[in-house]
Amino acid sequence: MQIDLHGVKHEDVVRRVDIFIWECMQNNVNQGSIITGNSTVMKEIVTKCLREHGLNPHGFFNNGGKIIFDLY
Repeated sequence: MQIDLHGVKHEDVVRRVDIFIWECMQNNVNQGSIITGNSTVMKEIVTKCLREHGLNPHGFFNNGGKIIFDLY
């Protein structure tokens, strides 16, 4: 599954990512993808949120505008 955060305000990102993680879990998805764009602040918010859920963000080294995480 994938979510695109382009146009989402920074203060709304955590809520959107929380909902997205829950949807991935409900749909038994193994891997999620979050499009952040090039905003450093957006990447930091998403990375922190994923880590708070015990998830390991990766993929943004190869693709600067997308963060990938594994659920299982």
